[in-house]
Amino acid sequence: MGFSTANKNAVLDRLFSGATLTVPGTLHFGLSTTQPTDAGTNVTESTGGSYARVSVTNNVSNFPVAVAGAKSNANDIVWPAATGNWGTVGWWVAYDSATVGVFHHWGTLQTARVIATGDTFRIVAGDLVITLRSG
Repeated sequence: MGFSTANKNAVLDRLFSGATLTVPGTLHFGLSTTQPTDAGTNVTESTGGSYARVSVTNNVSNFPVAVAGAKSNANDIVWPAATGNWGTVGWWVAYDSATVGVFHHWGTLQTARVIATGDTFRIVAGDLVITLRSG
């Protein structure tokens, strides 16, 4: 899972200089057919076919306290049923807005999947695992 460059800088500034860290109250999860970068570039979200980012309140009920350096989702994150082909998605992305917005995080899906008409995509509880890497 990748933190955006902006988030990395904000966390470091908070930890080492006491700067204020602003955290979004809601995260909006999307799906990408291309591998994002930490800068938030190279994100290709589907258009049409009822595709939309999924809004998740950013709280302890949806993202319980971290354990052993990892945090995960407590509930399934479910996209609406596709009414058209969304392509082959291999990555998830998180923004602070349902459209456009500030890029915060990204991760690789365990298995890329073609989303066709009638499919419903979900990340089941516990499968979105967020860790901070060292080194």
